Amino acid sequence: MKKKLCVMLSVMMFCMVFLPGYGLASPADQGQKIIDIAPVPQSTNFLQYWGNDITGTSSHSVSVQGETLSYTTVDKLTISMNLEIWDGSDWEVFNSWRETEYNARNIELIEYCDVYSGYYYRVTTIHTAINNGVTETKTTISDSIAVN
Repeated sequence: MKKKLCVMLSVMMFCMVFLPGYGLASPADQGQKIIDIAPVPQSTNFLQYWGNDITGTSSHSVSVQGETLSYTTVDKLTISMNLEIWDGSDWEVFNSWRETEYNARNIELIEYCDVYSGYYYRVTTIHTAINNGVTETKTTISDSIAVN
């Protein structure tokens, strides 16, 4: 019994001393970001993805984009976007758009807008799915950008 215990401890010590990095990522791999693509439980009834973005296209115009995706086809999808301007103390609506799709799974809205240079802009979007009389809504607010 003592001999078996001694052999097992020797093997464990060998593994701890000579194989410390076995199974670990190499230093080159450790800086990479790993995306977990394992399915996660639904946190919403209908909406699978909702997002928006704003991009400056010149010193006097921006492109705004909003997208909504549902898990399955729903009765109605609506996307409402507000382009907002920072007036120095508060965000004010500069322009608005709205799009609706019926019996759809996704909706995307892309618009271009002339703006004043020297101001900050952002997009606030309301994403709505309606199915069998049940409504689900999510709101996204983009990062702000300076248009110069």
